[in-house]
Parts: sequence; C-alpha cells; structure tokens
Amino acid sequence: MKQQQGFTYLAVLMAITLLGLGLAAAGTTWKLQSQRDREQDLLDAGRTLRTAITRYYKASPTPPYQYPKKLEDLLLDERYPFTRRHLRRIPLDPFTREPRWGLITLPDGQIIGVHSLADGAPIKRAGFAKGEEDFAKAASYRDWKFVRPLNP
Repeated sequence: MKQQQGFTYLAVLMAITLLGLGLAAAGTTWKLQSQRDREQDLLDAGRTLRTAITRYYKASPTPPYQYPKKLEDLLLDERYPFTRRHLRRIPLDPFTREPRWGLITLPDGQIIGVHSLADGAPIKRAGFAKGEEDFAKAASYRDWKFVRPLNP
C-alpha cells in the first residue's frame, strides 16, 4: 500500500514538473511572439510617420518646400487658412508606449524622419521593405530610421 502511494505521489510530481516545463516553454514563445508583434507595429508606425512627413513636404503651398518643425505640425498644418491634417494622431512607439519619437532633422531643425527611443535588440533581421534594407544590420530599435528621401 505504501509503495503504491509512493508511485502515485511520484506520478503527480512528474506531471506537475512536465506541466511547469510546458508552461515555461509557452511563456518563452509568447514573449518572442509579443516582441515580433511590437516590431511589426513599430514598422507600421514609423512608415505612417514617414508618409505623413512626405505629405507635409509635398503639400507645401509655395516653394521652397518645407518639412515640419515639430511632429504636431502633422496634426494641423498651419500653412493653410483651412484645416489640413497629415495625421489624425501621433502614433505610439510600441516599445516605449508613448507618442515620443527620436527626431532626425536637417541643420535648420526641419524633421525629415523619426526613430524609436527603445534600446532593445531586434529579432527581425530580413524581409524589410525597399529602402529599409539597413534595418537588417541594426543593433537596436533606435537604428530603425524612418527617413523621407531628400530628393523631391
């Protein structure tokens, strides 16, 4: 009887151990998938901002063409007497969860691009869109720079 109870306890202990190992593996998988999802969200947000910067530039009412001086200029373009928006809201950086971005500027302060303020190392190393091939060599998300090409 005691020997049978010993086997029962051992079987329960083994089942709990296996369950714990399975949950640990699932947690690791979930964490990696979560990071991949945030990377895709970062790519989407960065591309959205780059597109809005391009729209702002191309919508300059008269030459010389201008880039925004602050991201809020994309929300309400005050160069026009009527309401003109290039974005509805500044997207959140999925890693910092804030609408703050690193700004890439010309010497006169005009914004030509953005980057994340997150320091983490990217998982994604291939399959980037045209013009984003340098992202494959990035050491951190700060190196994913979403810049509007300077040629009109």
